[in-house]
Amino acid sequence: MRPRPPFFRVKVLVLLPTLLFAQTNWSLAPQSRASGYTVEVRHAGCRSAACAVLATPEQETRKAGILTRKVDAAPYRGQAVRLRAAVRLEDAGPDGRARLWMRVNRRGGEPGFYDDMGDRPIVAREWSMAEIEGDVPADAESIEFGLLLSGRARAWVDEEALDRVAPSEPALRQALEAVYARIDRAYAAGNADEIAKFALPGAQVRMPDRSEPLASLVEQVREQMRRGAQYRSRSAVTAVRGSAEQAVVWVRNETSVASPAFSQTVDSASRDTWARTAQGWKLKQSVLIEAEVQPSATGPQAAQAVVAELRQQAVPLPEGMDALAAAAGPARIVALGEATYGTREFAELNRRIIERLIRGEGFTVVAIEANWAEARAMDEYIRTGRGDPQAAIESLNAWPWEIPQMLDLVRQMRAWNAAPGPHATVSFAGIDIAPSPAAERLVIDYLKRYAPEEAGPAGLAYSEARDPARAATAAAGVARMLDTKHRDLVAASSPALWRDARQAAQVTWQSRTMQMPGKGAAYRSEALAANLEWLAAEAHPAEKIVLWTHNANVAATPGGMAEWLRRRYGKQLYTIGYAFRTGELRAVTDGEPMVHTAPPAPGGSGGAVLGAAGIPQYFLDLSRLPEGPLANWLAQPHLFHQTGVWWDESLLPLAPGTLYDGLIFVDQTHAVEPM
Repeated sequence: MRPRPPFFRVKVLVLLPTLLFAQTNWSLAPQSRASGYTVEVRHAGCRSAACAVLATPEQETRKAGILTRKVDAAPYRGQAVRLRAAVRLEDAGPDGRARLWMRVNRRGGEPGFYDDMGDRPIVAREWSMAEIEGDVPADAESIEFGLLLSGRARAWVDEEALDRVAPSEPALRQALEAVYARIDRAYAAGNADEIAKFALPGAQVRMPDRSEPLASLVEQVREQMRRGAQYRSRSAVTAVRGSAEQAVVWVRNETSVASPAFSQTVDSASRDTWARTAQGWKLKQSVLIEAEVQPSATGPQAAQAVVAELRQQAVPLPEGMDALAAAAGPARIVALGEATYGTREFAELNRRIIERLIRGEGFTVVAIEANWAEARAMDEYIRTGRGDPQAAIESLNAWPWEIPQMLDLVRQMRAWNAAPGPHATVSFAGIDIAPSPAAERLVIDYLKRYAPEEAGPAGLAYSEARDPARAATAAAGVARMLDTKHRDLVAASSPALWRDARQAAQVTWQSRTMQMPGKGAAYRSEALAANLEWLAAEAHPAEKIVLWTHNANVAATPGGMAEWLRRRYGKQLYTIGYAFRTGELRAVTDGEPMVHTAPPAPGGSGGAVLGAAGIPQYFLDLSRLPEGPLANWLAQPHLFHQTGVWWDESLLPLAPGTLYDGLIFVDQTHAVEPM
């Protein structure tokens, strides 16, 4: 745990002339060039005679593009520098954002200043000035700086300059360095009460995806210390700005924690805002700039205790499907994840789980991470037998669902509905918010039949494409019109027809809003949860729903879909995540789904320890695990394979016991085959 703060600007004295740079001196980082990013010099549309434009590749990538420059730090030693530049975005998608970055490299790898505007990205389409300011110590060797671009966009950068400014005031810096030294000593002593004394009431820690009260984070540290965890914290102040009453501190920190169940090291950079009180300096707020979490490998002795209990608690699959159903079945909503979209074993197990929940636990609605309007063709086949199930799946236009397991599931659901005798009718739905031509057509067709005077204006609204914000506003207007005319339209059609037209208008508005700058994963998660809630409350009240999606959506992460659903449904939501040790999978590279191999999980990692149980596939009911080595181990982060639509060979630090209600582990996987 480390305090982090918001940006607090103070005026400084410019001591020496500004160093300006030619636009042709930018370098594109080799990994960015390999990912397909491009950079070019432009002369038209710039603020000066020339500017640089960094563009994302045509194929989607999860890696940021990096423009970089490197200068000798010698002329700046003992001073401070301010990097400033004019930046704007062009043709930006909802996740498009640019950031300046600057790093001061010190001799011997000692921690130096770093900031990358992670908490204040640039999303504007108009030119705006951005800046970063930091100290250059006497042992600095070089200064690196540049531009980061993530999401889909082109970033224009112009008028960049490096100003020499006054360094941190020595007495102020020394006073705050002493505060951090006391915090480091409190960690080493296992004294959480002493750590808490350095914060004001209500102090917040701001992270990229959320803010949390510092008091709650200190309480987590206190609990880990109570369980035997030992902390080591090493803080290095890299810049200070402020006065005797209030100061902003840039700090690099390395915190290591070791316990009988786990160990990990967190390297972080943060910007902390402090206020001077009668009791000394107190933290007001902290902003996390960057953090790298590296769980240490689980040692042989700790792993032995975990694996021994694992063999007692694990339920082999598929023969243990009844035990899984008994754990998840009482919930109103069961959310099934996948550690990858393109793994045969995950798809087959999810198909079997859904079949078991329908057959034995009274579930009647199957939802997937696909568009609602496009999924209606699958629902039509399942309910009536009309249509072609394979063509219906292909109409989703999403390769992860074009697999034999989905086709088998749809046919099984149709066979259930067609079976003789009394039984509930099962149905199918989507919850995604991707652009949906079928949703637009549903709205327009409904209006043509029941309010023809509104069909033309709605069509014009949906054709708005000049600007994402205008498109979203226009789509919202169609939804409001349906609300305004609710009574008359229901009288002319039916409650069910109006309900479906209104939902089609809703997802159209959601998809337009998703294209706006600044709308990214958090907005999508909230919208997915809202659409699932609509299914549960409006389309299928009192029915039980099973959702097939990805681990990222079922994990209990702040701002995630599962968090939104948990607020509404509490223990009536049961989530199941997946993990695996090694094997093949299908994921996108260069715009196409391809077969990739995830190498064996390294020794002591999450996948390796779970695989040491020697059970090919198994289920763990995490919500009912007794206190002990296994529960403690699962509550801490370990490295796991996990990737989404796009291939990424990185291992992620995940703590399954804090993320899911249940966990399915597969030792070795195989790539799913296309349908």
